[in-house]
Amino acid sequence: MGLDPVARDEDADGAMMTMMQNEEGDAAVRCDPISHSPTDMWVPFTPQFVAPSEKQHARRILLSNSCFDQYVHALHRMNLRLHAVEGDGNCLFRAVSHQLYGDDQHHGIVRRFCMDYMELQRHFFEPFIVGDASAFDRYVRHKRLDAVWGDDPELQALCELYDRPAQVFAYDAAAGAKQLRVFHDTVTRPPIW
Repeated sequence: MGLDPVARDEDADGAMMTMMQNEEGDAAVRCDPISHSPTDMWVPFTPQFVAPSEKQHARRILLSNSCFDQYVHALHRMNLRLHAVEGDGNCLFRAVSHQLYGDDQHHGIVRRFCMDYMELQRHFFEPFIVGDASAFDRYVRHKRLDAVWGDDPELQALCELYDRPAQVFAYDAAAGAKQLRVFHDTVTRPPIW
């Protein structure tokens, strides 16, 4: 019971779709990998996935459920509180801007400084970026764009750049909140929560 190709078509993103049909006439569709050259994209994610269109952004999400309440109370017991920032893909840079400058509106400057720092410290950050020899350049170029999410490498760069530690917390069913990771924990300056 094999499948034989019946038709091929290229979709809008350049991915090849092959219509397959078995001996009984049942059809199936197989999508072949997108045929971009390695220099087109930094990782196998399309920009639409990494940075959704403006219509897809959740501006502010108001959460009210027992797990969220438990998380907030656990943070409160640690003398921490949540500060809402716009969910527009700039949230990491907005949060750091808020902690450093008291205002999340400086996220563009924080992003630019972060990516400049990563380029200057290429020898350190390049091994963390998956891809071919030019993947790091594509990664940095992509991360410079507005509304592209920041990740661990950017948070590490920001901590080094501003010489501040960052503590990352997540919900925990038993304790309410737990610390997942500390970036740049060797300094004694106040952390970026």
